[in-house]
Amino acid sequence: MSAEDFEFDFTEEMVIEMLRGNEEAEDWYDAMCEILPLWEMNTPERVAMFIAQCGHESNNFKVLSENLNYSAKALDALFGKYFKRAGRDAQEYHRQPRKIANVIYASVRKQWTNTSTRTYHIIKDRKCQQKILNLNLPKQQ
Repeated sequence: MSAEDFEFDFTEEMVIEMLRGNEEAEDWYDAMCEILPLWEMNTPERVAMFIAQCGHESNNFKVLSENLNYSAKALDALFGKYFKRAGRDAQEYHRQPRKIANVIYASVRKQWTNTSTRTYHIIKDRKCQQKILNLNLPKQQ
């Protein structure tokens, strides 16, 4: 895939401008040219929405993993439907990001089990790809 696979003139300069402060913007442009068209993200609107959403969530593609280092109190407050309201003791997950990710993201997609370390690594390593894949991970296996 390349810049020719977009329905508009998608340039490195655009990505550099959108990812201000990211010293790896040129690398992100190359990655976007390779990956985005595979998922039909090749129109100005789709590319803009992807970069806006992922850029917002990742501080312009600079923070690529979620912290998830929550206290038991924060888990019940922020993720109550997965912990307190689900009858799960948040204290067992206190400050354990891997266990927390496996509960939260396994609950999002039923095909994952909450004991799987796969869930944690997918989210940690592919944070920016979430929006492209819409968590439809079997396509990438």
